[in-house]
Amino acid sequence: WYSRTPLVTIDFFAHISWCNFSSHQPSNSRKKQEESMPSEVMELQEASSSTTKAFDQQQSQHDQDAYYQDDDSSSASSSVELPPFSHPNHPEPFHLANDDEVIVEEEEERSYSFILGKRYARERDDHERVAMEQSLFWFTYRAGFTEIEPYGYTSDAGWGCMLRASQMLLAQALRVHFKGREWGPAPTYTERRHRGNFYGRVLTWFADFPGVECCYSLHNMIAAGLTLEKFPGEWYGPGSAAYVIRELCGIHQTYMERSVAKGLVCDEISQRGLFRVLVAQEGCVYLDAIENKMCCSDAKAESSSSSCEDNGNSGSLKVNSKSIDNGGAIFDPLLNPDTTIAVKPPWEVPLLLIVPLRLGLNKFNASYCQSITHFFSLSQSVGLLGGNPNKALWFYGASSDGKYIYGLDPHTVQQSPVRDSRLYGAIFLSDAYMQSVHCARPAEVIMSRIDPSLALAFYCKDRDDLQNLCDEMNKFKHDDHSSPELFSIVERAPDYTADLSAFAEMMGTGDDEPTDEDEYVFL
Repeated sequence: WYSRTPLVTIDFFAHISWCNFSSHQPSNSRKKQEESMPSEVMELQEASSSTTKAFDQQQSQHDQDAYYQDDDSSSASSSVELPPFSHPNHPEPFHLANDDEVIVEEEEERSYSFILGKRYARERDDHERVAMEQSLFWFTYRAGFTEIEPYGYTSDAGWGCMLRASQMLLAQALRVHFKGREWGPAPTYTERRHRGNFYGRVLTWFADFPGVECCYSLHNMIAAGLTLEKFPGEWYGPGSAAYVIRELCGIHQTYMERSVAKGLVCDEISQRGLFRVLVAQEGCVYLDAIENKMCCSDAKAESSSSSCEDNGNSGSLKVNSKSIDNGGAIFDPLLNPDTTIAVKPPWEVPLLLIVPLRLGLNKFNASYCQSITHFFSLSQSVGLLGGNPNKALWFYGASSDGKYIYGLDPHTVQQSPVRDSRLYGAIFLSDAYMQSVHCARPAEVIMSRIDPSLALAFYCKDRDDLQNLCDEMNKFKHDDHSSPELFSIVERAPDYTADLSAFAEMMGTGDDEPTDEDEYVFL
């Protein structure tokens, strides 16, 4: 606490110590020093000595009362309660109690964290938080996998960190989709090794082998990245990685549907199917675009049926039945508005919404720290793709004060898994491979130092869950005016293909000769 003491208080202590030191000197030298002593110091010395005598008398009386106190008497009746820091060696200007209260308040602000939609208190929930973090899937650099032809790569060390972070985000979305947020792997490797369970399927999907069986392998990610003009050895951004996730999820969903239709598989995972991925553009989420994507088959059926009705009745006059019921009177829809509420069809599958953003020009804008923290508190959050400059990570949580952000770092080279010839070439789930997909020491990064380019991911199981997400985002926007919103949520997307020929005619685009009305006089 000396470092937080004002200079005036330090000078006060210097005078006190000098006066106390001079009181033990001989009387002659003391008189000489008193004559040369300033008047302010003399007054300070007298006040200090009187305060010390008063305290000694008070303490002596307190000790005497405590000595003669009976054993069965109340200690509160005879004890003398002294004000805090009333001893002359701790004068009032320090205010140590207030400083300690400030420190306690700062610790309380950092005493909990938000991780994937759940709040964890420090010390109280440490065991639960560690168990949850160790259950997350951790995909890192691999070496020794099947060669990526014709480029010759057998390791992604140095360039595949964003793809590995995308695998971790996608694994968390699959975990929430099939098993829920509270799911965790079995405690023993033997139980995890069963092929029919979810754990074995995930490790097979993300094993680094080409083919549909390992649909989310590095090889398939590279193949999807070629459509985005991304080649092996090049760095991916969060936006490019989001489109790779969308392409692979679409291929995986088609493969699962065909396998179920042909009767090749009949397990619960294949029958449930996958979610659909929508990548928001320009930092804005359009709700009508989500509805069109999540109810696409119903929308196509309605549009086809309506087009058939129009073609069948082309050139004919449509008579309103309500006009006939009113005795031939014309039914005006403006005077009699339709009060029926259009019922939206239910979603076919859940939604994985990915929103690429750039929160800053050259560096991350620190004003978004609390907004990012609020993102991790949402129940729909499945983490974000980001990291330090030229170093991608998957972040899954943040401290409540917005100072630190927690993630899994893929920058560790591990051996690639192999196939088991005894199981017809299936992925060999060895103990070493299962141990390598879990991290014991997650990364803790100062949030203000992360790269401004990132991508948020939300998993919404139905329309109500999406509406809950919109309500939470709007509530945070109105409650915390100091933190800017991460992205916008709009009902309808602007129509950039609208026919503006009528406006062109109104503006007079013809080649008519100018008239007097078209002439202007400039003053």
